[in-house]
Amino acid sequence: MRGRSWLGAAFVMALLLLGSIVAWVMARFAMPASEVVDIGQLSEYPPSEQPYEVHNPVHVFVVNDGGQLIVLDPLNRVPGGYLVRWNSQEGYFIDPNRRSWFDLLGRPVPHPLIGGSVERQGLPRYPVTIKGDRLLVEVSRRVIPTIRSGVQPSRSP
Repeated sequence: MRGRSWLGAAFVMALLLLGSIVAWVMARFAMPASEVVDIGQLSEYPPSEQPYEVHNPVHVFVVNDGGQLIVLDPLNRVPGGYLVRWNSQEGYFIDPNRRSWFDLLGRPVPHPLIGGSVERQGLPRYPVTIKGDRLLVEVSRRVIPTIRSGVQPSRSP
């Protein structure tokens, strides 16, 4: 009889432990912590007509066009989207899977030669903070710009 009561108590304790772990994991996903990463000194990203591709500690594109500093997510976050690559000869980001084109600021544009359809959203951006001479990026938050219907995105020169 004692063996069964001990086994029952162990089973209840295991269930409580498992329930606590599941609750902790769900709480972590429900309220993700802010994750800020340092991607280097601001002087490493002077104004340029090309984006800077950063791979460590995160994979992002840093764009400094002289007027604004933005950090783009390299993943085109639409169904079937793919990692974009910068085509320096064309001057555009290109999603090779969807054949979508984006300007230097991550805005969707029609193909420069054949036109065609345009994505309804741009490349996601991360919030950027400059602290001292360091460039900090909040990678736990993404802003995905969308294009209102009827509004044609502008082209980069």
